Amino acid sequence: MGAKSRDSKFREINLPVPPIEEQLVIEKFIAEMSDKFEALTTAGLEQVQLLQERCTALISAAVTGKIDVRDWTESSGEP
Repeated sequence: MGAKSRDSKFREINLPVPPIEEQLVIEKFIAEMSDKFEALTTAGLEQVQLLQERCTALISAAVTGKIDVRDWTESSGEP
C-alpha cells in the first residue's frame, strides 16, 4: 500500500470536533488547571526543602550538644 493510498483513507475518517467556542473554554480550563498544578508543585518542593533544612539543623544541634536528646522517647503518634 503506497503513501497516497494511506493518506486518502486517512482523509476519509470523520473525527468529531467540538465547536471553536467549546475548544476555547476547554483550553482556558486546561491552562488554569496547569497553573494551579504548577503552583502546588512549587509549594510542595519548597516545603520539602524547608523540612530538609530543619532536619539537618536538628541533627546538627543534637550532634553538637546544643540540644539534649538522651531522654528522648518515640511518641505513640497520639496528641
